[in-house]
Amino acid sequence: MKTPTKKIQKKPKTTQQGTAAKAVDKLDGQQLVELAQEGVKAYSSYNELRSERERTIQVKADALKEMQQSDNEVRKQQIAFHQRSKELEVEQYSAETERQANNHQHQQWQQDQQSLEKTIAVLRAKVATGDASADEIVLLQQLHSAGRD
Repeated sequence: MKTPTKKIQKKPKTTQQGTAAKAVDKLDGQQLVELAQEGVKAYSSYNELRSERERTIQVKADALKEMQQSDNEVRKQQIAFHQRSKELEVEQYSAETERQANNHQHQQWQQDQQSLEKTIAVLRAKVATGDASADEIVLLQQLHSAGRD
């Protein structure tokens, strides 16, 4: 069996321009002037929006440029900070090394001084008991004169 087909009636298409043209024909002079003024206002608004968009794009570009410059300055400051930190670490290490060396020298001097005092005490005891040799007496005199210097 065949299915019946629907017949479509074709209507003539009206274009927007044709409809608008017919609508304009129906307007009187005052309405045409008002329509023209509205068109001018719309075009003016469009131009303002376009120029505002261009200004917005320029402001955005300027802001991005300033942000990049600020970021570059921050990076430079960070690099300088890290470099100075490393310099201070080196200085601190050098000062600590020097302090330790001085401390070691001081301890060595104290040990030498204690040894000298013990030697002098032993030699004095020998001299007091009369057991000191001539060399030990000369050594005691040299140690006394060295201790005064």
